[in-house]
Amino acid sequence: MLDSSDLAARERQRFIDQRWALSPQSDRMGARLCGEPLRAEALQWSQGVVGGSIQVPPDGQPIVLMADRQTMGGYPLLGWLHPLDLPRLAQSPAHQRLGFRPVERAQVQAELRQFYRFFRG
Repeated sequence: MLDSSDLAARERQRFIDQRWALSPQSDRMGARLCGEPLRAEALQWSQGVVGGSIQVPPDGQPIVLMADRQTMGGYPLLGWLHPLDLPRLAQSPAHQRLGFRPVERAQVQAELRQFYRFFRG
């Protein structure tokens, strides 16, 4: 899901249009993506972040926040990774090529409801 407030529409589209490589510097705090840098605007006020938040630091290489992330972040926020995709990203090897696509919030909510219903039996 993309956040419409922090980054210009052009930069959001550039994020979607390119294939990113998973950096070997990725860890339990964040999955670092390597590719053509995005143009990050100035730093902003700190805000709460959740697992799957996609931040763009000054170097323009996005970071997907993972399990051991901080609770507050000050980099521009691009959007969020689908919660059901976080485990797949966490198990991806370094240099894996990754692509992203936008999805509507309603679709994510429906898929999560279906997932939880499956495990409730």
